Amino acid sequence: MTGELPAAREHLEQAIALYDPERHCSTAFTFGQDLGVAVLSHLVWVLWLLGYPDQASRRQAEALALARRVGHKNTLGFALMYSAMAGAYGHNAGVAAEHSASLLELAREQKFDLWRAGATVVKGWATARQGHGAVGTAAIERGPAEWTGSGAEWMRPFFLSLLADACALSGDVLRALGELDEAIAAVERTGQRWPDAELHRLRGQFLTALPDCGRPGEASAAFQSAIQIARRQSAKSWELRAATSLARLWRDEGKHADACNLLVPVYAWFTEGFETPDLKEAKAMLDTLK
Repeated sequence: MTGELPAAREHLEQAIALYDPERHCSTAFTFGQDLGVAVLSHLVWVLWLLGYPDQASRRQAEALALARRVGHKNTLGFALMYSAMAGAYGHNAGVAAEHSASLLELAREQKFDLWRAGATVVKGWATARQGHGAVGTAAIERGPAEWTGSGAEWMRPFFLSLLADACALSGDVLRALGELDEAIAAVERTGQRWPDAELHRLRGQFLTALPDCGRPGEASAAFQSAIQIARRQSAKSWELRAATSLARLWRDEGKHADACNLLVPVYAWFTEGFETPDLKEAKAMLDTLK
């Protein structure tokens, strides 16, 4: 949560090595979810942020398979929630929609109010991303209120970023910026720094979308802040997304060489995930710069 990603990966992989499904299957009934599923689900998150989306996808499949094998409803809800969020932070609206829909069905059956609230947020974001911005925004608005109504602050900054994105997609960029301000404040209040780089990148994106040619100077500063935060955290996926956004801005300003010099080494770092939305977008941007 605090953005110490390499250390998190090390500890999570040690935990997986120690986990034995036969010996530890009772942990679901002791702690509310199976520990193996919880560790795998968190590792999905960390691997994606570190820039290993294919490895993250394989671990996500393992987590869901293990959750179904354990046969504990809340554990399955946990795995579906993390899978839905993986679709959202990975900008894969189809995956986010699929897993959030499954989670909503489970939550209604089992009266899992927290999972229902989280699934509502992610499904609303997926709806907005699939071309229904106003409908998606209306759906998302219900989720955070229910989520925080339970006393949970976990994930609030990220959920607010999804609401901001949906607002922008529906054309309300000023509100999107306001939601981001609240999200950034929530990061400072809660210490949940893992989405910090993406919040600043989104701020830059929304600033470029303001009427009357936007505010490119402020947008550039926001993108550069996002890149710096991502580098401090070793969050290569956030770095790539922010570098692509800044390269687009510089390209539009005629700074093609600067854009290439920024994006080429970040893209070249990656060894997997070339079919993911972010890598495809970065490659398309590089092609236009050539």
